[in-house]
Amino acid sequence: MTEIRLCGVTKTFGKDTRPVVDGADLVIEEGQFVVLLGPSGCGKTTTLRMIAGLEKVTTGQIFFGDELVNDIPGVHRNVGMVFQNYALYPHMTVFDNLAFGLRSRSVGRGETKRLVTEILELLELDGLAERRPKELSGGQRQRVALGRALVRRPAVFLMDEPLSNLDANLREQMRMELARLHERLRITTIYVTHDQGEALTLADVVVVMERGHILQVDHPAVVYAKPRDTFVARFIGSPGMNLWTVPLGTSDGPLAAGASLRLPAGMVEGMARHGVERITLGVRPEHLQICEEPPEPARAFALQCRAEICEQLGSHGQLHGRLGPGADGAPVVARVPSDYAPARGELLWLSAPSELVHVYDAESGGRLELNDAEQPLGIEPLRTTSSAGAPRL
Repeated sequence: MTEIRLCGVTKTFGKDTRPVVDGADLVIEEGQFVVLLGPSGCGKTTTLRMIAGLEKVTTGQIFFGDELVNDIPGVHRNVGMVFQNYALYPHMTVFDNLAFGLRSRSVGRGETKRLVTEILELLELDGLAERRPKELSGGQRQRVALGRALVRRPAVFLMDEPLSNLDANLREQMRMELARLHERLRITTIYVTHDQGEALTLADVVVVMERGHILQVDHPAVVYAKPRDTFVARFIGSPGMNLWTVPLGTSDGPLAAGASLRLPAGMVEGMARHGVERITLGVRPEHLQICEEPPEPARAFALQCRAEICEQLGSHGQLHGRLGPGADGAPVVARVPSDYAPARGELLWLSAPSELVHVYDAESGGRLELNDAEQPLGIEPLRTTSSAGAPRL
């Protein structure tokens, strides 16, 4: 197993272009399963390819343990990589696909057979050794691709959206297999995906990226429960967090938005006391509940919503509406009971416990923490850094 450190890593293609990866600092500890998560084009695959040695670092340093690997070719970095398209040799059997890398490294015939047989048994492929890729299902091909990377006993295991070509049911099954495999082998693993379900299921640590920047590094539950800026809040969750930007009111607690958004008076007074004039409020759809009338301002967050559409999703419904009585208010999404069906245009009140309301600076998008009335309100840093300059949990 190997610790990996990225120190100020930047990658630029061509001249005078925006960096694809911009000053990435990150520590991946031995044996961790780390997921690089973000939308297409955020730089996560380029980051993985630099770690693999498939792309040269423009500036910055990458360490495997204490060894600087910037100038070490990928073939000598002892990494195993699984690609999105499997990259199996169609004319070879499963056994030969697994053995190819060992034979190219002049591993003896007996040792090659032993290692391949071990991987076939580990991945439950031992009955398929003589088949060719076209004779396999998608899940079986994916296991062969995993096995080909694992048979070399890599110090680092890299995966670039390996499940994206599978159907939904098979993706879920393979996620569980990957989780069990990592629990057994404990190889330092870096996994790239834009699918937050995969990230939250598999990861020990999630690294959220956007436009080449690392925005948050944390345990999956923390990334979900305490996103550090509005991008992470909106990106994580299905659907993402509701966000409404409003100026603060000063009378009896409601926020200025035609009194359609209300916070407990103490929270409003505390933020106003620290000079905050415009904020972005965030509440996850599953934390909103229907109420007959707005709760008392001292108790909970509340909003008035004009209903538009209610999707029926089996176990629950998903209400889509607009903030306030008008048809042009900001969007609102709430999880509701499956048998709930409001009329289009019906006015509703929704509420949430105040501790589940997220507050962000409207200008920077950074998270605001109101600890208590005596403590100053500040924006959390986007990442916590170690003495080496890279995020460490």
